[in-house]
Amino acid sequence: MESVINIARKYVGQMEKPNNGGFVDALFEAKMKATGWQIGWAWCASFAKLCFKEAGKDIKVFNPSALETFKNAQKYNVPISDKPVVGSVVIFQHGNSWQGHTGIVTEVVDEKHFKTIEGNTNNDGSREGNAVCEKTRVMVTGTNGLNVKGFIVI
Repeated sequence: MESVINIARKYVGQMEKPNNGGFVDALFEAKMKATGWQIGWAWCASFAKLCFKEAGKDIKVFNPSALETFKNAQKYNVPISDKPVVGSVVIFQHGNSWQGHTGIVTEVVDEKHFKTIEGNTNNDGSREGNAVCEKTRVMVTGTNGLNVKGFIVI
């Protein structure tokens, strides 16, 4: 079975239509809809779910909400790490809000940096972007921006 990282890498560059209005590639959109994603929704967690599903991994923790995905991992006793693990799902929380973001960890660079492939981001690292991109992220907590909540090890 192909690794989740290789699967995610195949989707780098997929673009959405404005305002979470679907995807330029109709096949990618059909695959996203098969995860439960709906037009108008943020799609970072659904993208991660798609990659894990195609890799034949357990996807019961995934919810369209990144933070609900994290809560599900706790509920189902799926291992959560406070450090990046290659192949894990990183969950970010936006400040102290209910909003979050997620990605798939592809590499641990050092103690403070890790690389990801994320849906619904852009080259600036937004949590509301328009593409699947490879990113380098920093272990950050306690800010008004994206804080690392944890890494779900599936």
